[in-house]
Amino acid sequence: LVSQEKLTWLVQALGVEAETPVVVIHQGHTSSDFGAAARVYWNLKSAGLQQLALLNGGFLAWKAAGLPISQEAHTPLPSDYPAQFQPQWGATTAEVEQLLQQETVQLLDARPVAFFEGHSWHTAAARPGTIAGAKDFDNQLWFQEGGPQLASRDTIAALIREHQLGQVATTVSFCNTGHWAATNWFVLSELGNVPGVKLYPESLVEWSARGLPMTNVPGRLEWAWRSTQQWLTKQLN
Repeated sequence: LVSQEKLTWLVQALGVEAETPVVVIHQGHTSSDFGAAARVYWNLKSAGLQQLALLNGGFLAWKAAGLPISQEAHTPLPSDYPAQFQPQWGATTAEVEQLLQQETVQLLDARPVAFFEGHSWHTAAARPGTIAGAKDFDNQLWFQEGGPQLASRDTIAALIREHQLGQVATTVSFCNTGHWAATNWFVLSELGNVPGVKLYPESLVEWSARGLPMTNVPGRLEWAWRSTQQWLTKQLN
């Protein structure tokens, strides 16, 4: 997370106050674009902004709909809004450790199943695998044909029921670095109206670096073999 000082500077540079309507736009190529915008949305909400929206489908959907487009640069007048980080929508590593001791907590891994099972991993992660006790829910399941358009609200509600999401007091969404996890947080919290949903921004990269409990971690020989396979695949591509 950025410092309190930088967060305040960013919000003031945007020229917004707590009640300023703000729409977060992404390019709209993939569901990953949506995740980046959801992370921005989460940061702005955590900074105290109260009228936020995220453009479903992104800029490409807007363009495809024939809606107005401008190439003129716009420099907003800075505001004096004293942004204060509000922690209720987030969880630190220490807080996640504490939450894992409670039965009323669900830890939700937003990554594709290959990451959850330890077959793939982020290059910055100390180990493959997932946080001990986590449930897998790939963030791409929320989208129409993989993205970037979200599924209908009825479909989202059905997915929440089918996968028994949000049936606990606290849900913590994580991924590798809090990007895909922001999509799970956004859909559950902002669209599904599920209470008690938190984003773990540092996610598995920090968790693994600290040597905290994980599952689906391959043995050394298996990891070495998979690393070699991954390297060869990159070279061939």
